[in-house]
Amino acid sequence: MKLRRILAVWAAKCAEKVSVHVFHRQGVTWAGRIALKICPNILSELAGQVREHIFIVCGTNGKTTTNNMLCAALEAEGKKVVCIVSGGNIDVTSLNRVITRGLVKNGRDCTVTVILSDKPGQLSKVCSVIGDLGANILAVEHKRNSSNTEINGCKLHIEMETRNQEHIEQVKKGLRDAGFQVEN
Repeated sequence: MKLRRILAVWAAKCAEKVSVHVFHRQGVTWAGRIALKICPNILSELAGQVREHIFIVCGTNGKTTTNNMLCAALEAEGKKVVCIVSGGNIDVTSLNRVITRGLVKNGRDCTVTVILSDKPGQLSKVCSVIGDLGANILAVEHKRNSSNTEINGCKLHIEMETRNQEHIEQVKKGLRDAGFQVEN
């Protein structure tokens, strides 16, 4: 089945490119129909590759009925689905919020606050502990003017990608074991 799925994806991509370049249309309908003809269960096969079982379905070019049918089918399979039922394209900001909340809920994205001495090398040490434990730092906010730290102290707000809630706790423990005060 893997070969059939690969062929279906390849054929769908080719159909989409031909439609765009030759007929000056989006071509997603053709692409989907071709993929389904080659591999009728391609949607369930591709869905099985999603790590956290997240499905995002939104209508394109007024295809709200198709959108609603897909949502109903996924819900019938016991999947949690967010479905825009009133037509129109999903707002990018709303989509970002849905994805971010899912990542936070599953422990894949978190923010940790570390209180430390404001002296050379401290930020580097914190980053080393986090990196050694396999988390990926996305953003660091270094705040020196926090009213609830020592006069020579600062707060680091660190946003990072993690594997799950257990991994978050491992990172916090690692920071504490290295002598840093973790606030949350």
